[in-house]
Amino acid sequence: MPEWRAAIRGDPAAAVGLVVGRRIPEHIGLRVDLSMTVLLACAFVDPAAALVLSHTLARMPLEPRQRARLSASWSMHKIWLGSRRAGAREPKTPPGLNGNAS
Repeated sequence: MPEWRAAIRGDPAAAVGLVVGRRIPEHIGLRVDLSMTVLLACAFVDPAAALVLSHTLARMPLEPRQRARLSASWSMHKIWLGSRRAGAREPKTPPGLNGNAS
């Protein structure tokens, strides 16, 4: 239970620990949904959590195209987060996300 509390409080390592090493489920039930949601919350700001989310989504029981798109999206987010943490210049916001067409 302490790992759940830490993960819910936003500890990326605890959130990753809830998911890594688990069998890939045949269906997405409450336990899978909760652990993936906690991991998702951490993945917005932590590259390691985003990487684990990407790899886990790639193996989930989802329609193959949806699974690939979700996994690729979080993989790209991990790269973007990593570029921000590495002290690289601030990445540009992709066109269309900031309200501009260019």
